[in-house]
Amino acid sequence: MVDDIMTHELTFGDDDSAGEYLLARPTGMDVNQNGDIYVVDEDRVKVYDETGKPKEIFGGPGQGPGEFQNVEYITIGSKGHILVGGRSLHFFSPEHEFIKKVNYSDYFTAKSILLGLGLTRIYQVKNYSLFDIDEMIFEMGGEINRGDRDEYTDALFFQEPNRIVEVGHYQRKNVIATDTGREFFPPLGHLSFAPLPGKRIVYSHSSHDIEKVESINYYFINILSVDDNSKKQIKQAFTPGKLNDAEEFMIKYREYLDSDLPDFLRSYYSTIVEKIEEKTALGFDLAPVRKILTDNEIIFVFSYTKNELGATYTDIFNSESGKYIASSYFNFIPDRILNGYAYRLKTSESDFPVVEKFKLSPVLYTN
Repeated sequence: MVDDIMTHELTFGDDDSAGEYLLARPTGMDVNQNGDIYVVDEDRVKVYDETGKPKEIFGGPGQGPGEFQNVEYITIGSKGHILVGGRSLHFFSPEHEFIKKVNYSDYFTAKSILLGLGLTRIYQVKNYSLFDIDEMIFEMGGEINRGDRDEYTDALFFQEPNRIVEVGHYQRKNVIATDTGREFFPPLGHLSFAPLPGKRIVYSHSSHDIEKVESINYYFINILSVDDNSKKQIKQAFTPGKLNDAEEFMIKYREYLDSDLPDFLRSYYSTIVEKIEEKTALGFDLAPVRKILTDNEIIFVFSYTKNELGATYTDIFNSESGKYIASSYFNFIPDRILNGYAYRLKTSESDFPVVEKFKLSPVLYTN
């Protein structure tokens, strides 16, 4: 176990003198290879250098080229191309010049693949990562009615010009259903993925990529090369946490019940809470993988398990060798890790949002 893994370097975004660079309602962030920090805020992209100094703002509210509506996410490819996602996907050059806008309806090939699996309702693209301007990974899902129940599917795709590859698809097991609706409860398992150099993808579905051999539990992370379709797995032992350790995911439901809700919504959320508490009482295990991040060749696998201080247990691997490097507790799950730094977009109800940057210990990168 590696301790003392982070050293705080800077915090910025809440300085009143920053003018339009003051962060108000940010929804996503990413970092390019030069260390420039990009934050999506108020339907704009605010750019800061590696020291937090303001550089540029591009985009803005509207429906024209390079303008946004309700953008929530940003991802930057290894060559600097930028994808900003909301109701549509907006692509920019490394110099922030607008290139193109893509609607979710354009992902008809992926939808056709999902329809071929028997799904009758397809959801929009919900998570994505960029390799290059026309090369991206994205997740879609859908559902099929089995008569007495609905089944839900997660699917992962890689797309480049003239080709789309289904990386994998899984049946969801994290569904909490009532007579009037359903919720997806992440601590019961979900799909996680991240890009790797050499046009490779690391991914794991924590409801499926697990096994128990005798008394030892294992999870798997999969590494796929989309160029030659070669695949390898890394297998890691873990100690399952219990669902009663996932109280942070119950907070939103309890807040709903404490608010002024119509009777039908209060009944719905009360039933959701009751069903989760039933699973907790039955001793359901937490899924082993919460989030996967990559820093060049290094893979960080964050779990749902926390210590008494609330830090998250994390395994670290080298994707090239497939070897385990170390485990450590992170005080928070970063939004991005790149070139030995961890970044977090920190928000609260009482203070202005900020971006925090931390230097990671070199031990985390050494086999």
